[in-house]
Amino acid sequence: MAGNEVAGQVGTDEPLRIDVPSATAEENAQEADDITPTATRKTASASLPSITVPSLINGIEETGTSTFPVISPYTNAPCWNATSATPADALRAVEAASAAFPAWSATKPTVRRDILLRTADILESRLEEISEIMRTEMGADVGTSQFFIAPFGIRMLRDLAGRITSICGSVPVVEEEGQSAIVHKEPMGVILGVVPW
Repeated sequence: MAGNEVAGQVGTDEPLRIDVPSATAEENAQEADDITPTATRKTASASLPSITVPSLINGIEETGTSTFPVISPYTNAPCWNATSATPADALRAVEAASAAFPAWSATKPTVRRDILLRTADILESRLEEISEIMRTEMGADVGTSQFFIAPFGIRMLRDLAGRITSICGSVPVVEEEGQSAIVHKEPMGVILGVVPW
């Protein structure tokens, strides 16, 4: 897989959509022409959620047979379900990442930079939507979600993108005369991390 192919796969414009049903017919009429999902305090209800957030393994969305409800702190009711990952799912994710690693590690710094910049652009274009989802799922207030956490993540992506092309090796001083050395930095491999939310 060439570096351009990796960039093409990651740079997709098709986002994961979480559609939360509106509370009233009037709201449905207002949102009829708007495909942007909303997840707000008013749309979370005590009824069983019809949305299941999938796992993403090897670029494929998977909804397993086991799910769990995500409880909105605003309403103390389920806002949607999430797919329960198993240890076997985690191993499959590691295997998929390991298979993709050789091609990814061979990509040029500018390709990686462009992927992060494109990601930041997509997040920024969907800032209000993402902030609403964050408020519904985590109970964050408007100021924290829309004006601090999400923008901070966007700025961090752009900052890291700007640093990628400056990552380089070094030439250390060695002990013996007539000898030289170079420290070359390269990707180490796949890491499996389990985050608390």
